[in-house]
Amino acid sequence: MEEQFISYQTALLAKEKGFDLNSNYFREQEEGKPDFDDSCENWNLYDGYCTIVTQSLLQKWLRDKHKIFLNSITGYSLECRFQIYSEKEGVESELFTDIFETYEDALEVGLREALKTIL
Repeated sequence: MEEQFISYQTALLAKEKGFDLNSNYFREQEEGKPDFDDSCENWNLYDGYCTIVTQSLLQKWLRDKHKIFLNSITGYSLECRFQIYSEKEGVESELFTDIFETYEDALEVGLREALKTIL
């Protein structure tokens, strides 16, 4: 089983919010799979590039760096709910419910919504 990479749109938002981890994977454009380079660097430092990481690594960064927690609950009939909550003052907990084809699809939306809470 392979871990899911974040989408290009999520990577752009993470870059805008200060995501600063090194990775061997990056993208210059929306389409296609991430490119690989064995230099392992912060691609977000370069114009036109985005660092691509796994969903779980971005979730960990949100938790460790911004104290934003994302819980995803898969229910019956592909209904996924996720809750975003933060230990930072002024950020309210939110609960989202929608129908997603996979847990990873739900997590991707949750990651984007969590990134949007960063000022």
